[in-house]
Amino acid sequence: MKSKSIALFLGKNLTLIFFLTLLTSCERDYHITGLDVSIHLQSDGSMRVQEDRQFTFEGTYTQVFRTFPLDGKASFSGFEVFEGEKRYELSEEEEPGTMRILEKEDFLEVQWFFEATDTVRTFSLHFLAEGAIERYEDVAVLYYQVISEEWEKPTTDIGVEVHPPTPAKGEEIAFWWHGSLDVISEIKPDGRIQAESDRLPAGDFLEVRAMYPEDQFYVMPVQPGKIREEIMEEAAQLVKESNRMRQEALERKAREQERHQMGSAIFIPISLVYILFWLWYFRRFGSKPQLSEKPGGFSKLPSKEKPALVSRLMMSGMTTGNALVATLFDLAYRGFLKIEEKETTKTNLFGKEKQSTETFFNLDAEYFSQHKAELRPFEEQLLNFLFRELGENRQEIPLSLMKKKPTKMQKFFRRWQKSVKLEYKKKNWVDKRKENGRNFGFVISGLMLVAMIILTTVYGPLMLVPAGFGFLSFLACLLMNIHTEAGEMEYRRWKSLKGHLKRFHFDEKEAALNSENINGFLIYGVALGLGKKYFRNLTEGLEASGHAGSIGWIVIMHSPGHSYGETISRIITTTSTTMSSSSGAGGGGTVGGGGGAASGGGGAR
Repeated sequence: MKSKSIALFLGKNLTLIFFLTLLTSCERDYHITGLDVSIHLQSDGSMRVQEDRQFTFEGTYTQVFRTFPLDGKASFSGFEVFEGEKRYELSEEEEPGTMRILEKEDFLEVQWFFEATDTVRTFSLHFLAEGAIERYEDVAVLYYQVISEEWEKPTTDIGVEVHPPTPAKGEEIAFWWHGSLDVISEIKPDGRIQAESDRLPAGDFLEVRAMYPEDQFYVMPVQPGKIREEIMEEAAQLVKESNRMRQEALERKAREQERHQMGSAIFIPISLVYILFWLWYFRRFGSKPQLSEKPGGFSKLPSKEKPALVSRLMMSGMTTGNALVATLFDLAYRGFLKIEEKETTKTNLFGKEKQSTETFFNLDAEYFSQHKAELRPFEEQLLNFLFRELGENRQEIPLSLMKKKPTKMQKFFRRWQKSVKLEYKKKNWVDKRKENGRNFGFVISGLMLVAMIILTTVYGPLMLVPAGFGFLSFLACLLMNIHTEAGEMEYRRWKSLKGHLKRFHFDEKEAALNSENINGFLIYGVALGLGKKYFRNLTEGLEASGHAGSIGWIVIMHSPGHSYGETISRIITTTSTTMSSSSGAGGGGTVGGGGGAASGGGGAR
């Protein structure tokens, strides 16, 4: 039976992971699935650039933007946007079919607007670039980043064509591509440079450096000096380094393929061994104890155990914010304090008064002094913290004070958890051998998870399968049964009550209702982690049946449209939220480069 429950647990979690992955994949996103760039060089050194960029949208998008640096080597102007034959008109209205140009601190941003949902759109951006070409005594040099590092999405299916000012012989032109080793390029007989690449990762750049006869740019002024030999020498070194890196990449890829083949052969045996080990481990350390008697069903409180201890029992040994809230309510029910709503007046910065409702906790100092011996250490610690430390020896503190001092709340809650744990250990509810087994299971599964993730980098993605089992085994350790027979009996009794309360109808027909049960159902409902629906049903039922007055330790305000049930639910929700928030729980690409005139980035919104 234990093996069956573990198999069911693993199956449920694998299904959950599948659907979470599916939902994540369906989130709003876009991709740049095509880019064709045409660059026409002009004799005056300027360039007319056309970028045809294809966007694949998943979800709804209304804007594409393109940025251009203001402080770079090149300057940009003359922006136009087309979609097919349609021209986007300049406007400030952000209407579909319009564009605008914004000048920001250090860049220009061209924006154009449209409506697109789960579709593919191709936009054509035209502009004039100046400053990417320099003319020397022996050659003219183009140095331009076709794609700069500012793009946050990878670009696929890239094609670039660079046209000289006038047709030129191919042997008169030398060119190199920097930033990617995967570029394939050639020069046509008329001097056109063509290049293509399957993919450029986000954050990478692709730039072209080309040398032309200097008289191709006869309108440009000539800078003194000759630079051809210097560029050729530098380029030769870059080509040599690139060839070396290509060879190393081929060798790495061959070794990676060998490792991935080994990974495909070993991931199934590793997974099977891992599953068999954990089935044995859970059977040895996580099996439920045999009960000498049946716990039975409960429609009233099964014992007088403190709500904080019951909460820890039902939460697999964890002390949560619910335990603290339930303890606070229990202390109020027993007479140590009272929870009261009051109308308060606050003045804003302009002197205007505003009425609001505040919740206060009032300590009965005399009762506390007389009945202090009845308190468990963690209960006394809670009262001392609230009214002495947090409230600075006041007998009345507002709920908002807890929100204003979250650091103090967090530090105290960690101390308080330790106090509850000490009391919990005094109960004969935990089997020490099983607890050690569970804790050791956490260590084993954690180490196995890390090891499998590391092996994934070596043997390929199939090793994520045993890594996934490592993660599931870690979660399964949280569900391991570590109870003694007495602890399991107590657990099942309170679990039975929890199921009963979920189905319970608090109305005048319920003859079993009395003051003790009503207060117990409220206090232990918090300890058992029952949700808002339960507390709404409880408070509305008590109000309808006339039992609301049984909860005398909460004093509320009555006003038109303000029901008793809503007030109780709000106090529980607000208090629980405040407490739980403190729980802390040449022909090819080359390396180098990067000095070309940057062309900016862009994206979609």
